[in-house]
Amino acid sequence: RNVQNSVANSLPTPDERRSVEDYLEWWTTEVLPGTVKDSTADGYIWMLNQYVIPQIGKIALVKLTPAHVQSMLRSMENEGLSASTRRQARAILRRALRYAESWSYVARNVASLVEAPRSREPKLDDTLSADEARRLIGEGKGTQIGAITAVVLGVGLRKGEALALVWGDIDFDHGTLTVSKTLKRRTGKGLQVDTPKTESGKRTVPLPQFAINA
Repeated sequence: RNVQNSVANSLPTPDERRSVEDYLEWWTTEVLPGTVKDSTADGYIWMLNQYVIPQIGKIALVKLTPAHVQSMLRSMENEGLSASTRRQARAILRRALRYAESWSYVARNVASLVEAPRSREPKLDDTLSADEARRLIGEGKGTQIGAITAVVLGVGLRKGEALALVWGDIDFDHGTLTVSKTLKRRTGKGLQVDTPKTESGKRTVPLPQFAINA
């Protein structure tokens, strides 16, 4: 009956031969869409295809162990990939396997049993000093790149937020700027204007006078 219900609901039926790659392909096609933003889903799929599937894709889903996941992360580390990238790969796999566990396709979520990689990389102090920021704004004075640089430094915008700005987002009378969009590059679809990932990303902030002037 469980097998019949799975088929009726387009779910993958229990099969010891089903590989991790087969399951992840189904998960990204049937489950993931609609649960996250399209651009986020694109990032998940890219990470899985780039790092996870080449390492553990051929292993049978029901035979996947924490040791396999740990080996994948170690191999990624040996390739020089950052702790952040390795953490993200583990997190996406853990999210995918959460569904497999809840549907009893696997006995446990093995990715959740593996400790997330910790960064050993020294933090770089690459923040601009006040003098450096003034010099940067001065060098770009009177140019388009100089104007956007002044706005970015004055307000602290992300790159995608800055590149999605239009004149209607700036209120010169009240000296404010409204952030409501972000520019993203989607795989196979080029650049697209999207909404911020969270509601808190939408905001109206005061513009300092030097940014208004620019």
